[in-house]
Amino acid sequence: MSYNILIVEDIAAARTLYRKALETENYIITDTDRGTDAVRILKAKKVHYDLVILDIRLPDINGDEVLRQIREFEKDIPVLVLTAFSDKDLVIDMVNYGVNDYLIKPISIQNLRERVFQVLEGRKKDIITMKGKRTPNRTKEVENSEYLWTKEVICPICGTKFNAYNYKHKSQKLIKIETDFHEVYEKFDPIIYDIYVCPHCYFAAKPTEFNTLELKEIRALSKVTRESKYNFSEPRDNDMGIESYELLLKCYKLYKKITKAEYANIYIKIAWLYREKKDENNERKYLELALEEYEKRYKLGEQIEGEDGELKLKYMIAELSNRLEHYEKAMKYFREILQEKKYKDEKLYEKAQIQLQNMLEKRKKSKGD
Repeated sequence: MSYNILIVEDIAAARTLYRKALETENYIITDTDRGTDAVRILKAKKVHYDLVILDIRLPDINGDEVLRQIREFEKDIPVLVLTAFSDKDLVIDMVNYGVNDYLIKPISIQNLRERVFQVLEGRKKDIITMKGKRTPNRTKEVENSEYLWTKEVICPICGTKFNAYNYKHKSQKLIKIETDFHEVYEKFDPIIYDIYVCPHCYFAAKPTEFNTLELKEIRALSKVTRESKYNFSEPRDNDMGIESYELLLKCYKLYKKITKAEYANIYIKIAWLYREKKDENNERKYLELALEEYEKRYKLGEQIEGEDGELKLKYMIAELSNRLEHYEKAMKYFREILQEKKYKDEKLYEKAQIQLQNMLEKRKKSKGD
């Protein structure tokens, strides 16, 4: 059985990608970049459409208004909404008009195919409901055993015995993976628990490194006093997560030669936590630091294993450059990825392709304006 699908998306590269992905599943696709055109097409009823794939942000009218108008004359047609994470609250409001499902951008082609199949085959025909709203700085409400478990740990520096909080893997829903690989979860970001911190002397280390110090390293760390305003005996919020990584850096600098990869990993995680707090200035600061370390690592060839490792490093340089408006550099590295004759990581290649297409489309629009 064939299905007619109307795609409403203003970015041409994305429309093309969605069309090609769904046409391979034998769906019949019509697309438009305007909400008013979508309403006109559906109102004409020249074709019976089985599904509307609707982007929220359109150049003429927003997706919520498009949906409101559609529901005036078409009550039952399924609608799959495409949204940026920042517009998630708007999806909640759109539920009132009848939304069957939603996907958060950037969209995985496999996820798109699966959701379309589920809607068309009846598994997602009920209107979705969304319980609550995700706040930018999730805190100590999550101390229940539903998400966390504790392990008794002895600090190798001061001898304090304390319970270190650990995150229960897969205990909450993964909402999306952002283009720089930041995983966004339903309740809080698990990376706030990636570092153990002694609540007495504020020695900080990864769990695997916490009790592996040599005597000379313990002596070096014992000579320096560390301070913090936070009580690390309690469950954490994003601010405590940021502090844990900053304490880790302070401790590393006393006893360990930090690699470019380790610096980059710490900086980008701090940037992600500032993003969760909607602190754009500090997010940008740490993205710049991470980008600097990624570039140094690439130029020095430090710890690059295999072809896919190099491709991922190039991708991170390109993606962070894009986020920081270093557009020429970003396009250079995205193109290098796409010019590789052999690659095993098809998802990474696909991400690079989408990002480059989006950049070229934005450049074209800005020149047109």
